[in-house]
Order: sequence, then structure tokens, then C-alpha cells
Amino acid sequence: MKKITLMIMMLTGIMAFDNASAQNVQVANLAELREQTADDGTVYELTGEAILTYQQSFRNQKYVQDDTGGILIDDNSGVITTTYDVYDGITGLTGTLTIYGNMMQFVPSVDPGTATSEDNVVVPIEIDMVEYLANYMDYQSRLVTITNVSFSNPGEDFANGQVYEFTDGTNVANFRTTFYGVDYIGTPIPAGPFNITGLPNSRSDGDYFSARSAADFESLVSYDITFTVIDEQNNAINDAVITLLGQTNAAGDYFFANIPGGTHPYTAVKTGFYTREGTISVSDDNITGEIVMVEISADLVDVFPWEEDFESGTFPPANWNHYALGAGGWATTDVVNAGVKAAWHNFNATAADSWLVTPQIQLGADDNVLLKFFQKNGLMDFYGYSGVMISTGSGNPEHGDFVEVYESSTGITTYTERIIGLGDYAGQTIYIAFVYQGENAHQWLIDDVVIEDAPEAIVLSTLAELRDVEIGGDLIYEISGEVVITHMHGQRNQKYVQDATAAVVIDDPDGLIETAYNLYDGITGIKGKVSSYNGLLQLTPSEDPGAASSTDNVVTPLLVTMIEITPAHQSMLLAIADVEFDTDATTIEPGTNYSVTDGTATLIMRPPSSSAALDYFGTSIPTQPVNMIVIGSIFGQDLQFFPRSLADIDVELSAEGSLMVNSVNVFPNPFEGFIRMEGLENIKQVVVLNALGQTIQTINNPSQIITLNTDSYKQGIYFVRFVYQDGNQSVNKLIRR
Repeated sequence: MKKITLMIMMLTGIMAFDNASAQNVQVANLAELREQTADDGTVYELTGEAILTYQQSFRNQKYVQDDTGGILIDDNSGVITTTYDVYDGITGLTGTLTIYGNMMQFVPSVDPGTATSEDNVVVPIEIDMVEYLANYMDYQSRLVTITNVSFSNPGEDFANGQVYEFTDGTNVANFRTTFYGVDYIGTPIPAGPFNITGLPNSRSDGDYFSARSAADFESLVSYDITFTVIDEQNNAINDAVITLLGQTNAAGDYFFANIPGGTHPYTAVKTGFYTREGTISVSDDNITGEIVMVEISADLVDVFPWEEDFESGTFPPANWNHYALGAGGWATTDVVNAGVKAAWHNFNATAADSWLVTPQIQLGADDNVLLKFFQKNGLMDFYGYSGVMISTGSGNPEHGDFVEVYESSTGITTYTERIIGLGDYAGQTIYIAFVYQGENAHQWLIDDVVIEDAPEAIVLSTLAELRDVEIGGDLIYEISGEVVITHMHGQRNQKYVQDATAAVVIDDPDGLIETAYNLYDGITGIKGKVSSYNGLLQLTPSEDPGAASSTDNVVTPLLVTMIEITPAHQSMLLAIADVEFDTDATTIEPGTNYSVTDGTATLIMRPPSSSAALDYFGTSIPTQPVNMIVIGSIFGQDLQFFPRSLADIDVELSAEGSLMVNSVNVFPNPFEGFIRMEGLENIKQVVVLNALGQTIQTINNPSQIITLNTDSYKQGIYFVRFVYQDGNQSVNKLIRR
């Protein structure tokens, strides 16, 4: 009986498997797949093997092809978790077909699992421009080489997301830098002629051709390249060994003949110096390129913590360098954070360009360290430039190797600590520069510079502090205070939270937070990394913070007019009166822009995508002005917002009257110990609110001029609401430093 029972179980399992497979439409190859109907929800299974020819992190996209055709796998939900290498073979791709902007896409429904082959050889199909233009759809998403073409605008640098014409002399097509971060971005467009390999792709605005890397450009002409080699002090080096395109010359021989056009990597080696790696671009003539080599310092910093407090009495400090490329320069001051000396740069009557550069710093491959320093500034109405830059090459700014990692452009009246993560530079030798530039400009003071190991998490008290950190990198931040949930939706498991100082969206595409929360729950101890998506600050959680620390909190939407909305309002719960739609559309649809106005300004209302599943999708657009509760947002330079639910679209606001343009003078802003208000003769009430909309202070029937003591106010965003004698209102946004 046991044996019979087992056989029945096995047969049942087989039958279930067969039934599940029968639900999928099987296709043998990509040509057959491309002939199927898209956007009808049918699940297709590719029984043959497809070869991966390109992949990028954007939407987890992968281009695959076989002998019959190609297709783009658009995996925005991250269904495919298996890691593949280019030219791996994948068997059993399963998913649905969609069309987006004339581009056929395959949306996977399951992870196909381990590669079924690797290191496959894919020979691009070689065609001319005439064939490409005549039969574009036959080649979409397939690797092809278009022969003997040139760009119409050689010499300028490639930039991301741009379109460039290329031609065979008669016919013209569009090349687009669709693939972000590829190695030819920022390099000169080659003059040609050349053969170009890439992937035909489409968008709603046209059909394009995109190369995967600089190696996809095969120049049909060649040039001579001569190098000059110098050290950081601009002294000639005559015995370096240079390798270019696999050719290694003898020491001191810096001439390379018959180099094809394009961008090519090189290395330069000399004993006692760091190996210098770089690229050189040649497009339309023989060129001379300069290589700056950096000597290995006997005094390099490689033990942490390391600090400089400017107390030695010598300036610049030992092993630091000071480059005064204009008038004025860095010096010491007795206005300090601690001790008796700090570094500062005063305003100067003529143009200053001053660089205070650290010693050479060697970071270990596993080092995750922080740069920390205290700063303050003044005279910011005359601001020029002050910022921190890092070089992985020369420490001499004249050689152009420094890149900005932080700009200090807002007023800081008391010494405040700044933290910058250096994890992106692990394993590299760097210089750090404090850079001041300006004419009759501001003052900048620096003290107590430290490089030390990063903690497991950098603890911050409020969301306002979080909004001020450096974006990107691997640093984990922890908010020690409580934040309150104001909205949740299914798109990327996002949660909008705010405290009394600011707001942020928790972006959780991996569903790391498994605890179930309710609207207006409080969360304490949220941890994660900070990033930005087209200007919208996001916190990606690093762990589940656990059970709610409070429930049923009251969050009063901040009443504003559209003209008062700024990027500081992003992710915050707002209330806007008399919102009127300016659109020919009749229903509210996901992921769609709607122009709206309240009479003070015109902004964009953009609901999230369909994955958010909000209850107003498909409902009628109001034909009369309505009061709305919304979440503030931003996309690039566009201020946006969206309601959380149908109940938010037509509400009765608790505030009396309507909002009007403010005629009251409120200063200073940012403020610290006080706020002064002038021009209150027509005001019957002044209300100070925090970023949660909670009332902090109320003054009834104020005098014409009042001064509020704000020593007890915490750092963050505040709003002052003025209620006029006629019932109208206006609002000022202020920042407490």
C-alpha cells in the first residue's frame, strides 16, 4: 500500500506540473516570440536558449538574442535575481509581452535560474545604413554593426540621454546615449569614418541606435599619439613605461603610431610612483597627450583615525599644500571650534582661487571611512564658492584631477560638523582639498578635520538632519527620533514618513520591512541608505525597524499655496485650497501628469504608477475647484504632488478663509535665537507651526512689530501662518539652524 500511495502522489505531482506548464504558450525562438500579441497578459515560455548581449541596472534590463531575433527584457520588479555575465546563455525565459514607445519588451514572470551556457560568441550582423533604415524592426534589440558611417557633430563630448545624428554621407539616423554610465560618456565623439556596433532600440519619440561601450566603435582611419609625462610639480619624467592598446614601448619612448580613432586606455609605470591609468581620445588629427604621475609619498596617511586641528603653529600644516591660484589665500584664525586655531579664508577685494590640500591619503581596499570636519561661514549674501573636492590623481589642482564631493553654500553661523563618506574611494590614493573661490565674497572657516572608520550607522535625531547628508554611497543612517507614517502604497513598498522637522519617502523595493503598519503609526530607529531619484530624496531601509512605537498619531496637513511649495516640501503632507485642473482628460489615471493651479501658481499633479493601486484611479477629474490633501513631490526641476486617496481630493479644510500672497516681513531666515516680524497692522493672529502642522506658538492681536524668542525651537522647518482681519491667510516657511 505504501508503494501504491507513493506512486499516486508522484503522478499527482506530475499532473499538476503539466497543467501549470499548459497555461503558458510555448515558443521555440525569439522570432516566433516577436510575432505574438503583446499587452494581452498571455504568458509565453521561450523553450530555446537566448544569449545575453547587454545588461544594465536601470529597470534590470537585459538584451538577449538567438539566431532568429532579439528582445529587451524589462524587469523593473526585479523578478530575475540570478546574476548573469554578458554572453551567458539563458533557457526557459517566461513572461509577458508589452510594447512601450514602439519597443517590444519581455516582462519576466519567473527567474529562469542558472545560465545554461557561458562565453558564447555572438557575431554582430553587418549591414549598411540603407539596410538598417529600411528594415529597422527586423534588427530591434539585436547586435548589429553598421558600416562606414560618421557622426555629424564630431569633437563634442558624449552626454547621457542625448541624441546625435550619424550618416553614411547620404542617409541619416539617430544615435542615442541610452545606456547610462558606459565608458564613452564624457569622451569626444569620433570623427569617423568607422563601423559601429550596437543595439537598435526605440522610445516614444523615435527609433535609435546605441553602442554598449567604446569598444563598439571601430575606426577606419588611424592617427599618431605622442605622450608627455610630468610629475605633480610639472617636472618632466623621461623614463616612464607606457602601454597603449596592448603595445608596451621601451622606457622613455612615448610615441605610438597608427592608433585607430576612438577612446583608448593606457597605463604609465615608473618605480617610486603610482601606476597611472587613464584614457586618451583621438578623433580627427594626430595628438599629444599629457600624463601626470604621482610619486608615492614617504609621509602618506594610511592609519586611521587621522586628524588635523591646525594647532601646530605652522600653516599650512606639515605635508599639506596650499595653492593660491588667485588673490588672497587660506590662513589661521582664533575663531575656533576647539583649541586656539582654525583654518579660514576671508573675503578678498580681487578674485581668489585657493586650495588647501591634505597630505596623500591611502585607503585600504576594505576601508569604509568618514571625512569629518567642523565649519562655519559668514557674509553669505556675497557667496562665491566653497567646497570639498577629492583627487585620485594629482594633488595639484592645476592638473584638473579634483572632483567635487560637497559644496558649502548655505549659511552656518555656529561651528557645525559635516560628515562625508569616503567608501567610494576604498583601495585608492587620494588628496582632499578645501576650495575657496570668490571676489568680494564670503568667509569660510574649517576646524578639526578627522578621517576615521565609519560606524555601523550614523545616528541622526531628525529627518531635517537626514535631508542634509551627502546623497549616495554605502553609509547607513539611523533616525533616533520617531517618524510618523502619512501614506503607504504598493509601488516599491514605499512609505512616506515625517516628523516635526521634515519628511522623506522610504523606498523599499526589496520588501525588507516586513512589519505591517497602519497609517499614522510611529516608527523609531529607522535605518537605511540615502539616495535621490530625479531630485526626490529616498531612504532605502537596511533592516526592519520592528513594531510601531506609537499608533493613531495626529498629523495636520500643512496649509500652503502652490506658489509657496518648494523642494523642502517633498514627501510632506500638505493641504491646498481651490485646486483646479487644466486638462482635456476626464479621468485620473496612474503615472500621468495633470496641470493644476490654485491661482497662485501652476504645478503638476502626478499619481504613482498602477502598482500603487490607489482608489481614485479611473475616477472622474473634478470640473470645479476642490480642496486637496496631498503628498509633496519633485521630479527633476518640476515640483509635483499627488493625493493619497479619493477622500483627499475634495475635503473641507479646517482653516478659515483662503490663502493670499504674504505682505509681512519675517526675518532672519534661516533663524536661530529669534524671529522678527514687521507689518502686522492688518493681522489678527500669528500661528507658528512645525513641519507636522502642529501649533508651536499662537499670538492673538499682535502689535505692528513683534520679536519671538526661538531658543527652544529644534532644528528644522517651521511655518508662520498669518490670519488677516478679513479672514484671509498667508504662510511663510522658515528654517531653524
